[in-house]
Amino acid sequence: AATARWWIWPAILTVGIAYLFGANRQIIAMQSAARRRATTAVHQIAMAWLYPLFACAIVLIAGATAVNTLSGYALALAIVLASQLFFLGKIHPKAGLKFVGIARLKRPPAEQFKSVILLGGPIAIWGVTGWLQLYADRWVVGYYLNLGSIGILAVSAMLASKPILSLSEVVSNLFYPIIV
Repeated sequence: AATARWWIWPAILTVGIAYLFGANRQIIAMQSAARRRATTAVHQIAMAWLYPLFACAIVLIAGATAVNTLSGYALALAIVLASQLFFLGKIHPKAGLKFVGIARLKRPPAEQFKSVILLGGPIAIWGVTGWLQLYADRWVVGYYLNLGSIGILAVSAMLASKPILSLSEVVSNLFYPIIV
């Protein structure tokens, strides 16, 4: 019975990570709009580097399982989110509490929701094709080799892309407000 429900904790942690990641990205956007570029850059770098580092640390301490890896991601993102809420509170003292849902927000009008769906529908389709393209190499490696090879490919690709992605986000956040 326990093996039949092996997927429950990874699913719960994945949903939690999605929420934490989205919340972090939204606060980064708010900090950027408030022209707090240094704070934005620090949190972007922290998001890029802390969650793989925390995941590796927890895997080394507790063992190599999906739950331990996802727990490391979630813990790192929660720490970054707490830091962001702290700095967001410096801009507006009640902003951090409103963002996490303590204050009740109004529901958007139906026509606004409809326009978001109409405009976002094609983008969602592109997102699916982008996801397929992103993971196709892993499926091919998995077909011809084994799971260990997929893990090595995934970690190698992540480590190879992190420095340039981190640098491009910092440069983008530094120059975007100046250009626009």
